[in-house]
Amino acid sequence: LVERLRRGVEAELRRDAAEALDRTYSIRQASSRTLRAVDVREVSLAALEAIAARAGGFLRAALRSEVQVLLESSVMQTRSGAADQSFHADTGACDPRLASVQVSLVDTAADQGALEVAPGTQRGGAPAGEGEGTVVAVPAGTVLFYAPSASHRGRGNRLGRDRLFLGLTLLGEGGVVPPGIPYALQPHDLGRWCLRGGGDEAAA
Repeated sequence: LVERLRRGVEAELRRDAAEALDRTYSIRQASSRTLRAVDVREVSLAALEAIAARAGGFLRAALRSEVQVLLESSVMQTRSGAADQSFHADTGACDPRLASVQVSLVDTAADQGALEVAPGTQRGGAPAGEGEGTVVAVPAGTVLFYAPSASHRGRGNRLGRDRLFLGLTLLGEGGVVPPGIPYALQPHDLGRWCLRGGGDEAAA
């Protein structure tokens, strides 16, 4: 599955920027990074189905709903030489039914652009400072869940290997869609996809 997802996102990254839904200009320390929306049916659906099968119960409890709506589907590439991002939150909304999801598509070392999150900052306040975050170094196939209102950043990539992850945003049914989201999502996928409770499946 990881290899299939990696092939799908790499195909998206090879597309001409004029033909892609490219959001790179919006991210912090964008040099040596790329953010693009990816088609759900062609790329993300397999990951959604696996997440529903393996973590459906967790999502229902964490996002407080039998149905989790897909708000974003994207790929992030962090190339060798990328600098540390500044700590930031993707949204100021603190709705606990909202979750960012990262599916790691390569083995990711701590100094390879890994995610760094400051626990406890999801309730708002000033961004985290140096030394306040937890670096999440993970093997390929790892699925990370965190609140997009939490202070976080991508670390710099000091290795010779790119970091790749599939990024998803999920919202428990009835939750409040925050300003600025959906952002990295193909227009034809808007409002089409969700994870449903009892069947532990992704559905259109």
